[in-house]
Amino acid sequence: MCGLGCIIRYQKQALLAPDRAIPEAWLSAMDPVLSRRGPDARNVWRTRVTLADGAVLDVAMVHHRLSVIDLTDGAQPMVREGVGDQGTIAVIFNGCIYNHRQLRTELESLGHVFATDHSDTEVLIHGWRQWGRKLPNHLDGMFAFVLWDEKQKTLVAARDLAGEKPLYVWDDPASFDDDHVVVFSSASSALMHCVHAIGDGVAAVDAQDNDARMHAWMEFGFLDHPAEQHTHQVPARSIESWSCSRSGLRHVSQRWRELPTRKPKRSVSFDEVKSKLGALIDTAVESRLEADVPVGCLLSGGIDSALVAHAAQKALRKQGRTLRTFTMRMPDARYDESARAEAVAKALGTDHTTLDVQPNVAQDMIQLIEFLGLPFGDSSLLPTYWVCKAAREHVKVVLTGDGGDELFAGYERHRVSAMLQRWKKLIRFMPASLFPDRDPKSRSSKIRRLIEAARGDGYPDLLRINCVRPKKQDWWPNETIMYNMADPMRADFSVYLPDDLLRKTDTASMFVGLEARCPLLAPEIVELGLSTPVDVLMQGNTTKPILRALARDRLPADVASLIADGPKMGFAIPIGQWFRDDTGGVRTLLESYLARREMFPGVPNSKLNNTLIARWLKEHDAAVKGTGRDFVDSRDWNSALLTRWWQEHNAVGCSKGRDHSQRLYLALAMAIWCDWRERVLSTVPD
Repeated sequence: MCGLGCIIRYQKQALLAPDRAIPEAWLSAMDPVLSRRGPDARNVWRTRVTLADGAVLDVAMVHHRLSVIDLTDGAQPMVREGVGDQGTIAVIFNGCIYNHRQLRTELESLGHVFATDHSDTEVLIHGWRQWGRKLPNHLDGMFAFVLWDEKQKTLVAARDLAGEKPLYVWDDPASFDDDHVVVFSSASSALMHCVHAIGDGVAAVDAQDNDARMHAWMEFGFLDHPAEQHTHQVPARSIESWSCSRSGLRHVSQRWRELPTRKPKRSVSFDEVKSKLGALIDTAVESRLEADVPVGCLLSGGIDSALVAHAAQKALRKQGRTLRTFTMRMPDARYDESARAEAVAKALGTDHTTLDVQPNVAQDMIQLIEFLGLPFGDSSLLPTYWVCKAAREHVKVVLTGDGGDELFAGYERHRVSAMLQRWKKLIRFMPASLFPDRDPKSRSSKIRRLIEAARGDGYPDLLRINCVRPKKQDWWPNETIMYNMADPMRADFSVYLPDDLLRKTDTASMFVGLEARCPLLAPEIVELGLSTPVDVLMQGNTTKPILRALARDRLPADVASLIADGPKMGFAIPIGQWFRDDTGGVRTLLESYLARREMFPGVPNSKLNNTLIARWLKEHDAAVKGTGRDFVDSRDWNSALLTRWWQEHNAVGCSKGRDHSQRLYLALAMAIWCDWRERVLSTVPD
């Protein structure tokens, strides 16, 4: 686990010495962010290759390590010199390869000689020599790695199956007159600092070039790549390469694995899937317990984490050890699942700790958004960070239950999607005015949301925070996946899981130097979840029936009933109420931004004019009455519009009140991001 950065620079003529082609200042610009991801060590490696035509390619890698496996010999960048006609290979790696011991044995049988005792990083080097671009298909792990192959004069970047570990890229072929510079980083914020230090600066968010990206952030609160020009994230299940050619660097991107297809209806039974899933969870959890540092498990009080903890405790008992489990006591009883988690821990016999936190909501939100470097709009980032911060005082690695909902029909919207698909033409004619939209958790608001989804774009409307103009959506990595209402789990696995949930977990855990592992995202479990017929996944009248049934099989009846039959709470916070009563200073922070002349500095066209104000208010008032959809034009998204939201939010309980919790949090996150971004761009690079 770590923070990584890499820069490659192609020069048509070798005008600059290696230390000037990629100055130390460019690399060190990433350090403040990467050092949080990897606080244990920092190392840099450089190389230069001269091509036949006189051009040169410089490569520099920087790695900040969080030491978890092979504490002595696992330092990175890891470099292995070539033997015979083999060239040097160097790699920097973020994550963990859980089957590294099996792969090591296989590679040794093929003649490979390892220098370390049990480093999972070294498996990547020998695996690349043996399998080349097919290497990721052999890996069971969470990973984002950058690898330099001297013989092929190629830099390779790859990312894991589900997108657990991030890898951002800035690639502007016109960055210099005769040069081509590409920057890689495991943090968007570190990437931005580095590009600004290069001197060309991060290009401003241009309304024409980045309109779709900004719309996506404002509409959903997440996106697969940053809002900046010339930046992208290596997609999950993908491998990208930059190879030297006569004209410069040639970039190629391809999937190293495609998602499985659904089996036909009733081709497999419910009990068969349940039995197979139980065995796969046991295997996946056991492999994810390996570490040379203390390992624990986060218990949320839900089904997924309980099943993970059950399997972990069973595996550790064979070794005469006891699992450490952690949960957080929320300050608001309506959102507190600690009692359920404690009941699970007692039933399993784990060494359990209930963590009390006293969060500084406003300050924590600012720190996390700036660390992430993205206008991330999911407020559950905060409690995830608080529990990770508290757990880090006891362990260095935790297991989580991420992935169960997306793979095994865990959301209410998965069931609603089937209804929407079947009855869309009828639902769209229901009178929305009969269902006031004042509390997003009320039955009335949910029915209204269903009606609006039937009138609009279907499944995406169930995820939206704002309905933004223009309506055309062209920012998803695979639009056909996102809009397939017949298979909403596939859509969530491809988009919502990596871009929201896993980004949240990675950010919250790495901010405190904690490694979070997700057993339910093991390749075999992903294969099972995405190939099981939808009618089996949604059998019965509850969400994730297979996981519920498995919990009843594995846990005492009273505990299983408590977590399997109880309401799904999620890892949420009462952010709407906190805005009203100023918990942790979050109301004061929001009002300080609302009072500014420009709430979103650096984003063009954010100022209102009277025509736009009048149009938005007319549409908004029509939506409140149920005669129109609640559209928001991105050009209207500033302090005047948000002040109206704020007034309605504070009037909840009155006839004119509406709960705008998500919208206000997203707006505040974007304002913090814009503010931070302006400060970065205003600093003078060294």
